[in-house]
Amino acid sequence: MMSAFQGRDPASLAKSVGVQAQNGVAAGTGDNTELTSAGIDRMPVGQGGFLSAILAIAYKTSLTAAATLALTVKISESDDNSSWGADSTLINAEVLSTGAQTNLVGVRELGLDLTQRKRYIRFKITMDLSAGATDVFVYAANLTLLNADRLPQ
Repeated sequence: MMSAFQGRDPASLAKSVGVQAQNGVAAGTGDNTELTSAGIDRMPVGQGGFLSAILAIAYKTSLTAAATLALTVKISESDDNSSWGADSTLINAEVLSTGAQTNLVGVRELGLDLTQRKRYIRFKITMDLSAGATDVFVYAANLTLLNADRLPQ
């Protein structure tokens, strides 16, 4: 029986891209600091455009009682990876964790429809600790581009 992929690797329909990583200390370095990723080409050479994606933000945090860790994610887009349009907020100050946690590990995934997006996209991610000291976090964001509209040539 012949595969629908005709000898091509089905993984060619997806591509994983590291977006960014950051660590932070409450009221110190990295806390409530917006980081902007590099532009991500959703139409790599030899492929059609990817039609959807999953942005996954894995995090680890330690919090004191009544403290929170909140996440904000914005997206912007460009035709040329140079001139960027206005940001659109995808997640606004969503609380990921609250109260007395030690080395809590989690992940926040966000599905994205890219069919109406321009060729290049980028993300701005902010993690915000509510406490004035002591609390910490580290995160890494990854984008998995999915559903290429044609197989690589």
